[in-house]
Amino acid sequence: MFVSLFPILFHLAYLFSRVNGLPIISNNLHTWWHNNIEYNDNSSVRDSSVRASNIYSVQVTTTDLHQNNRYDSFTYMSIPRGGRQKWEYDSSDGAEFAEKTKLTMSWSTFQYLTDVWLIVKLNNSMSTIDSIDHVTIRPITLNFKKELIDSRTIRILVPYRAAGYRFSVEFEKQLFTTYHTNYGPSENTAGQPIHTEPRHALLIFAESIVTGDQIDEYIPNPHIHYNNIYYVPQGEVKNLNIIKETVVYFEPGIYYMPWNYHAIFPTNVHWIYLAPGAYVKGAFQFQSTDNIKVTGFGVLSGEKYVYEADVANNYHHSINNQCWATCVKMLRFTSDYGKEQYLQLHGITISEPPYHSFVVYGDDQTFHMSVSSYHQVGSWYWQ
Repeated sequence: MFVSLFPILFHLAYLFSRVNGLPIISNNLHTWWHNNIEYNDNSSVRDSSVRASNIYSVQVTTTDLHQNNRYDSFTYMSIPRGGRQKWEYDSSDGAEFAEKTKLTMSWSTFQYLTDVWLIVKLNNSMSTIDSIDHVTIRPITLNFKKELIDSRTIRILVPYRAAGYRFSVEFEKQLFTTYHTNYGPSENTAGQPIHTEPRHALLIFAESIVTGDQIDEYIPNPHIHYNNIYYVPQGEVKNLNIIKETVVYFEPGIYYMPWNYHAIFPTNVHWIYLAPGAYVKGAFQFQSTDNIKVTGFGVLSGEKYVYEADVANNYHHSINNQCWATCVKMLRFTSDYGKEQYLQLHGITISEPPYHSFVVYGDDQTFHMSVSSYHQVGSWYWQ
């Protein structure tokens, strides 16, 4: 059995400094990057690529006065329907307005153990920032210090907190108002105003580096789970239904399941780990009724699935009015009636769910769940 060095290196939190403008893994800061990327805001991306934001760039640096390096923090982007038109259906799916108004959602995640400066740059040369007062951080109760570097760049002081922070950064010139009309929501000012929001949202997930006892709680240790960890090879994934190990480990990299497949794990699988920098296009279904863990700061994306992808219809769009039991869920769990079961969900980001995000089938009286540092983006569809 191949044993990865990544968790060992991560546990030691060794200092691996990079030159200015690249990601970093160090004792107090961890950012990551992808090599196969597409700056694409209007169509689907290749299976082996990740969509990068063409609206924003994010970098992070510590407040240490003795170092001035800025480290790239990969900025992902989601667009309505993953850039596809309606696929095999013409009924409403909830994404019509977002597609018509060309909404996007960008996000960046990093881990830290010290106060940091977050540098956000507008990539579009036509967009500028006139004043730092035209930048809003939500929730506004955070009251983070913010500074204008130049007409396209700001920096935000993010203090360290063990629970981390999850917040949005809004630029005044990106805001637009939606109005109610007889034909549905519109930008037509003749209607009644409904709400104002960014056309291009930016979410920041600042999460604490896992330390101490949390290391073995949230990161599979190869010494503890010796010969019982399945390290998924990067690239196409379509064999997870038959693995023998109890732990499934996605290292940093890009993984993709076919559009007509999702992982239905055998009952021996109890723990899925998505390492920081892992990007998995697919969905997970557990059959075990024992305790389950899904941890790590990677991304699980449903971008390859059609809206309401129905297993009963060979993963094509559902032909039934409702497909609660048969449509693909990003995370699906099963519990036995009368049996106590515990689900621990920590750190992951779910992007572009084609239906429900995560669902538990079973006894809600005996089922227990702990969810922390969970992120969800790109929920364009109904449900």
